[in-house]
Amino acid sequence: MDAVRYRKEPYIVERNGRPAAVIVDLEAYQALETLRDEERYIEEYSDDRMKAFLKADRLPAGLAEKARRKLAS
Repeated sequence: MDAVRYRKEPYIVERNGRPAAVIVDLEAYQALETLRDEERYIEEYSDDRMKAFLKADRLPAGLAEKARRKLAS
């Protein structure tokens, strides 16, 4: 737990010799959840709605860039 908490090293939990889960520090988990929320947000809105949000500058910079990439693809 100290390696995970203080050195920010993930710990892989194995079951029968196979990776089954990963323990990560709280900051890494929160960053991952934020990323997942942003991805869900982009997927839930239509392209027209995302264009409107971009035009109105209503998205945080990181999320705006992801939205632009999605719209370009």
